[in-house]
Amino acid sequence: MDKYQKYILNTIANGSNFVFSCCCPIDLEKAGDSTNCGAFDKKTDSFNITQVDDITKKQYALIIDINHTPVNPFEVIFAHKNNQWMEVPFINKQYRIIADFDDRIDAIKFSFCNKIADDYILKIAYIEADKEQYYAKLEQERKDNLLTTASIRVATGADLVNIYFQPCCDEYDHTEIKLFVPNGREQKPLSWSVIKKCDVKTEDFYKSINGLAYGKYAFVLKQFDKNNRLLLETDYIMFSIEPIEPEFGQLNVI
Repeated sequence: MDKYQKYILNTIANGSNFVFSCCCPIDLEKAGDSTNCGAFDKKTDSFNITQVDDITKKQYALIIDINHTPVNPFEVIFAHKNNQWMEVPFINKQYRIIADFDDRIDAIKFSFCNKIADDYILKIAYIEADKEQYYAKLEQERKDNLLTTASIRVATGADLVNIYFQPCCDEYDHTEIKLFVPNGREQKPLSWSVIKKCDVKTEDFYKSINGLAYGKYAFVLKQFDKNNRLLLETDYIMFSIEPIEPEFGQLNVI
C-alpha cells in the first residue's frame, strides 16, 4: 500500500477492521450482532477472516459502508474468485462482499475515482476454526443433556446405597452399574478397583446395593439400547458410607 492509497483508505478506516464496518457470519449480520471476525495485517497487506467456533458458519459478510463518508472514493470494487474479477454491487451506499470458507474469494481490488491513486489489491486470508474442538464440544453438550435427563441420585444408609435414575433417551432399554472402592491407600487423584457389577432390569429405575462397610465408594452407570449399544456412561460418581447419627439418622443425597 503506497501513501496515496493509505490516505484515501484511511478516510473510511474502521480500526482493526480496515475499511470494513462489518465482518461476521451472515446470520449474525442479519441479527445485528457486532461480532468482529476480521483483522488487517499490515505486514502482509492482507485481511484475515477468523472463523467462529461453530464450523457450520462458513459465509461471512464484509461490508464497506460509505454512508458516513462525504464522497465515495471508489470508482468500482472487485472481488477475485476462481481466477476471475467480479464487480461488487454498490447498493444503499454499501458494498457487500461474501467471503465463503467453501468457495473462497482470495482478493479484493479497489479502483479509485479519477485514478487519484493506483488500484489497491487487498489479499484475503482465512483462519479456520478447530474442528476437533468443535466436535468435542458437541459431544460434551450431548452427554450433559443425557445426564440431565437421566437424573441420577444417590441415597445412603447404614450399610447400603440406593441409586436412582431415569432413562436418558427414548432408545433406552437397560442399565449397568459397576461399584468401585479406592485402589490401595488414598491417592490424589483416586484410582479405583471394581468390586461389583449390577445389571438392572428394564422395568426398574433404581438399584439397591447392601452389605457395604464404612468408607469411600464410587460407581459408574451405563445405559444401553435394546441392541446393547452404549447410550450414556457417567464418570466416577463418589459417595461414602458413614456411621448413622443416633439422634438424627442419615440420608446422603448426591
